[in-house]
Amino acid sequence: LSQNFEEATVDKKDQEEKVSIKENQLKTASQLNEILSRELERTSKIFQSTSERQSTLTGTCSISAAFLIYLGPYTHGFRRLMLTVHWIKSIRDRGMTIVFDQISPVKGRIINWQLDSIQDNQIEINDEQKLLSGSEYRQMLFSLIEFILGDQMYLEWLSKGVLSSDMENHTIIVKSIEYPPLIIDPFGQIDQWIKDYYNVQTIYFDDESNHEIVMLIEQSFLSGSKIYIKNCNSLDSLVYPLAQWKSTSEKFQNTNLIIYCGRRLFCNPSFRFFIQTDFDSLDKVPPSLSLMTTSINCQYSVETLLDDLRQQVFQRVQPNYYQRKLSILHLILICQQRIQSIDSFLKLNSIRFDFTKKLFLFYHLTNFI
Repeated sequence: LSQNFEEATVDKKDQEEKVSIKENQLKTASQLNEILSRELERTSKIFQSTSERQSTLTGTCSISAAFLIYLGPYTHGFRRLMLTVHWIKSIRDRGMTIVFDQISPVKGRIINWQLDSIQDNQIEINDEQKLLSGSEYRQMLFSLIEFILGDQMYLEWLSKGVLSSDMENHTIIVKSIEYPPLIIDPFGQIDQWIKDYYNVQTIYFDDESNHEIVMLIEQSFLSGSKIYIKNCNSLDSLVYPLAQWKSTSEKFQNTNLIIYCGRRLFCNPSFRFFIQTDFDSLDKVPPSLSLMTTSINCQYSVETLLDDLRQQVFQRVQPNYYQRKLSILHLILICQQRIQSIDSFLKLNSIRFDFTKKLFLFYHLTNFI
């Protein structure tokens, strides 16, 4: 009887262990089924929205391209007038719509801002009227900038407290690829951002006969560094070869060669330059200079001063809340970066590694934290 009791006890423990293993397997399978169901729903919604997203790309890309190409030289008020009145009306008249959306690895498709496609040809809009209020325009502007730059750079700028008016100018500068940026900034308001973001070497054009300028520019060609040309008010013999090379580099294959001051030099692909002028409007800029560059007006206006004042007041009256806001935005940026890294890692290595073992999976995921 004692031997039979021991055997039954051992058999009971074995059965309990098997039951526990099966319960864990069923629990894991249930969790996996729930995760796959959510993923199926997310991907299905993304797939179903593909045709709708394609139909809205025309209007969305049109207003984005127009923003980058045409609105740089003008003030904040004129930019808002074009974005909220004239261009929206033109897009509606042509039966198009605008949708700024993105694909999130967690939530799927997210619509940040959209314009309804309802046309009303009976309504006449004056220049002083606005289709969007201040908060609606700010939401549209942020969605437009996020659509152009991507959510990573957009959140990075938000976490550093960049103003919406500065974001407009920064976006045009960053996306000015075919032509060099011509920064209309007589008071040097954007100098610090250019130096911090691009780590540029500043060159002053006060003395055009200074041969050190030529040496510095040639060294930048070879090293691939970025230069910031200050006080450039004309397209002289020192600037014209740079602008000519930049405007034609996308059309020819020998983009690594540049003829500068009678010498054929190798140009590092990472070389980039920015031009700043002391003129306070595009009308005063020589046509030869404006035609070879992308003009960006970085001067203060009434709207930008109010925007800056609101942030300065908030920062001084509630410094703790202001810092907490920036910290939250920075945490959101870090979480999004880690989620994307983990998602990419799992997609690339799901077959290569055995992720059925929790410890093994946990070991690899901790590398992203």
